[in-house]
Amino acid sequence: MRDARTVARSTCRGFTLIELLVVIAIIAVLIALLLPAVQAAREAARRAQCVNNLKQLALASANYEQANGCLQSGTLFGSAATNYTPWYGFGPFVPILPYMEQNQVYNAVNFTQSFSASANETIAVTQVSALLCPSDPIAAKGEPLDPLFYVYVPAGAQQRVTTYAGNSGLFFVYATPNATTQFQSEQAVASGVLYYQSNISLAGVVDGTSNTMLFSERAYGALNINASNASIDMWWSSGYWGHTTFDTSVPPNGYKQYRSLINNQGDWWLAEEGASSFHPGGVNAAFIDGSVRFMKDSIASWPIDPNTGFPLGAVQNALQVWTLGTAQPRVWQALSTRAGGEVISADSY
Repeated sequence: MRDARTVARSTCRGFTLIELLVVIAIIAVLIALLLPAVQAAREAARRAQCVNNLKQLALASANYEQANGCLQSGTLFGSAATNYTPWYGFGPFVPILPYMEQNQVYNAVNFTQSFSASANETIAVTQVSALLCPSDPIAAKGEPLDPLFYVYVPAGAQQRVTTYAGNSGLFFVYATPNATTQFQSEQAVASGVLYYQSNISLAGVVDGTSNTMLFSERAYGALNINASNASIDMWWSSGYWGHTTFDTSVPPNGYKQYRSLINNQGDWWLAEEGASSFHPGGVNAAFIDGSVRFMKDSIASWPIDPNTGFPLGAVQNALQVWTLGTAQPRVWQALSTRAGGEVISADSY
């Protein structure tokens, strides 16, 4: 008669190779199904934080407007008497720092100097977390201070950037006050709310605060796409037009659609001036009324001339200032103008 332990051992069995492979396959399928869901949940959280950042910026701007009677300027220059020194003042984020509970940073600003003066390197290297979209992690690393702008560049000093920009309207606004006639011509047709020397009150937003964008996004980590222009600068304290303002001459994430123009023709401005983000399918945009909405890449936008990189029908006048010409603004453009008179349906974007 066999020992009971011997009988027990003889009746026990392990997994066969086929069973093991089936279990592994099932686990692999479950992981494949779960990972996108986890990633989607994480992106949803990052997008929610981005929306919150933009709400903070819109609310701070509203409080600034209430206290000063107008929205902050895209940047301010000195007067003719001082040869417009300081040259290139601060961008639209610096004036609203006190309304973002950033008084300590604001108090470090020397407003008698340009944003790039050595006296203002303290804020240049200070990161304000609300100015970064969490879906753009590369932006948090910053970049070295640029000696072409800054007189004094300490070793290892990192210029901090932003992934948000103020709405300058249909076209970028770049003429400086010393180019008097060109500057006046460009100011006369400027259609947004934040640009050089802007001074826009809520009464001047004829299209309505719920129909006019205030800020949107720009994907810092995605715009290093041209080998000849290795870095698209978005310095948070800067008042230079390409650093802290955007326009709607190209659609959201237009740099993807017009990548060949950027790479082959050197039309770098298509990346720097347009709104963009790492959020799938579009960009977040804050409106003057404080609301934040998601603008889809598919939003109606005017066509771009494949030869020039500029809107079809738009023309530059004798002073090199862009005007509409025969170009017809669509929904994306209409949301950037403060007094375009367009009627926009809520279901059009």
